[in-house]
Amino acid sequence: MDDHGLRVYDSILGLLSDADNPTPLVRLNRVTPFRHTQVYGKLEWYNPFGAVKDRVAANLLADGEARQTVQEKQKLVEPTSGNTGMALAMIANAKGYSLTTPLSSEIPLEKRTMLRFFGADVMELADTLCPAPGAPEGAIAKAMEIGDRPDFHMLNQYVNQANPEAHYKTTGPEIWRQTAGRVTHFVAGLGTCGTITGTGRFLKEQGDGVQVLGVHPSEGHDIPGVRSIRQLQQTKLFFPDEYDGLVEVNNQ
Repeated sequence: MDDHGLRVYDSILGLLSDADNPTPLVRLNRVTPFRHTQVYGKLEWYNPFGAVKDRVAANLLADGEARQTVQEKQKLVEPTSGNTGMALAMIANAKGYSLTTPLSSEIPLEKRTMLRFFGADVMELADTLCPAPGAPEGAIAKAMEIGDRPDFHMLNQYVNQANPEAHYKTTGPEIWRQTAGRVTHFVAGLGTCGTITGTGRFLKEQGDGVQVLGVHPSEGHDIPGVRSIRQLQQTKLFFPDEYDGLVEVNNQ
């Protein structure tokens, strides 16, 4: 139904974004002094659970169900820096799955509280704000250990192609349609790299001139969910050859 004012949803999962139900694009009028330059922000907090990671969580589960790696009464485990975990907790709850989320004890209290409120079994560990691959006592290692148990399954947002696929199927088509194909540059922060990889692939397929740029913080940052360039080298969804540039920003 095109008229959002008349829509009635049978489940909160119906609020998840796609090309027919996109999150808004809003022009950022004070970002650049040049009037001919139009910069837009995509308001991903309009997703039902408040972040771009809602798309990933939904597709990780849908893909697992389609492949039958996720089945009825399945116990799920996934390391998180907050947003993916919260979306997974809500979607898993709605579908009848349990979820265990190993995470850093440095994650903001409100996120840890919300995860528990949404029904997740939260395991607080000594780890960086963005779970570090290779850390033997970290959230990713703990999730992999639990995921090896026969009654658990780890969705693994850090390597699972269902992550960028979520953006290839939704974020990219939304932006292309909302800009009537006039988008020239796409900029995304780098964490798992699902957003930049999936969205970038779609946009570049539509128009050869679209530039895809990734933004990453300097080493030693304290921003949950994003990675420095050193950490990105360990992320299986990081494909710098597919991007047109990387920009480092400091912690200020």
